[in-house]
Amino acid sequence: MRREAATFGIEKYQRRMDVLVEAGARLAIENKVDSGEQREQIADYLRHLHRCAAGNAYALIYLTPNGRLPESLDLDTRTSAHLYCWSYQIELLDWLKECARHCEARKVKVFLTDFIRYIETRLKRGAAHAEDRNEQ
Repeated sequence: MRREAATFGIEKYQRRMDVLVEAGARLAIENKVDSGEQREQIADYLRHLHRCAAGNAYALIYLTPNGRLPESLDLDTRTSAHLYCWSYQIELLDWLKECARHCEARKVKVFLTDFIRYIETRLKRGAAHAEDRNEQ
């Protein structure tokens, strides 16, 4: 796992993906709590992952308070099997709760519980928009 993983081999090289996990498949996470997407940012990340995956599985999670879609992508790319638009209030929260339910390590469970509480209290502002997105 790497934080601030640099892109390469694409037109706009040296962008930095927030988190990159390489374990056979590649998983990148771009976290946008209070900032907007840079021009062509998510499109560049998908190009980079596709190039580096060399036929292996890859995915990009675009994590925002409300699960908004990236602006730099056309509709077909927004619905790509490689892109997941997650909100803190729905997808991430559900995943963390599921992890906490099955976690046996006390310290990890405490961390997950604290993180869940933080999202439910401090990042609540995206909840209304996430509900609107799910109704569409």
